[in-house]
Amino acid sequence: MAIQKAWGQVVLTAGTPSVQLGKNIASVTDNGTGDITVIFTQDIRSDSVNFGCIASIVGTGASEQQADVIPVDDHSVRVRTNADATPIDVDFNIWAFFGT
Repeated sequence: MAIQKAWGQVVLTAGTPSVQLGKNIASVTDNGTGDITVIFTQDIRSDSVNFGCIASIVGTGASEQQADVIPVDDHSVRVRTNADATPIDVDFNIWAFFGT
């Protein structure tokens, strides 16, 4: 059975990300347009090697927006957002991570 390991909402204000709400989120780092790193307080893969993520983004202007969540290590992931295959900063990211 999967259990929630972390969740969060990151808001971008003038291109600077900040955590508004969350559990097990230590910080976020801005890597450039449409690219942030989420640092977890506790490892999300400490008890298992697998985890899943549900992500949602809200932006303006483009019709096809997507978020890619890429594992970096046991305590961080990168979230890359784009519209029509072009990196964009979105108004906010919301995600939840689950593991076994």
